[in-house]
Amino acid sequence: MDLASALRQVPIFSSLGVDELAAFVDRCRVRTMPRNVLVFCQGDPGEALYVIVEGMVKVFLSTSGGREVVLALERRGGYFGELSMIDRMPRSASVMTLRRTRLLVISRSTFRECLAAHPDVAYRLITGLSARVRMLTENVGALATDDVRKRVEAALLRLAIHRDGVWRIPERPSHQVIADMVGASREMTGKVMRELVRAGRVCVTARGMTLHLRSAGSTRRSGTSTAGRDGRSSQWERSRRNSERVR
Repeated sequence: MDLASALRQVPIFSSLGVDELAAFVDRCRVRTMPRNVLVFCQGDPGEALYVIVEGMVKVFLSTSGGREVVLALERRGGYFGELSMIDRMPRSASVMTLRRTRLLVISRSTFRECLAAHPDVAYRLITGLSARVRMLTENVGALATDDVRKRVEAALLRLAIHRDGVWRIPERPSHQVIADMVGASREMTGKVMRELVRAGRVCVTARGMTLHLRSAGSTRRSGTSTAGRDGRSSQWERSRRNSERVR
């Protein structure tokens, strides 16, 4: 897939025409990184927005005790680093690659010129930020009210995509990553995962996971899951639907 086509799949840029996308991509640079490499660290200056052309990254915070709190996993079509583009503050979280990852790097000046020329991109950006705030609010509420099993199930659903009537996680996350997402130990998370597998609620394969969680249907309707009908995240779906209203 060429870079312009990849960029067209990103919600905030989906309204740009072919020529506009091609001109925009010419002003960006591409960065390819191996797995387990930091893209940037919490507290670093924020000078660019990143779009994932291929691969996967985790967005996380590091505690004073050395633990990690995973805020999100982003795949192809996702983006990160937008907060510093808006407020010029240092990075609020760290980002590390989980697979070999190809990134489109958009400088602040290029992005601001795009916002000035295409106000609908700014609207889509706000819509995406709203979806992320809602997701983080739900996560905080779950930490306070749900047990580890419920938090693990919710995390799996956030990672899953819905295609052909089946909920799948195409790239299996490690127990440690899931544990860092739900605020539990790796041992407890592993125990919960084994219970879900034995109960037939999670099927683990070499390529990923298939979910058979009873809450999948209701979660999808309520918007808690990040999985959408076409395999993109529901955040992408909500952003796209809301964006249509400004055309």
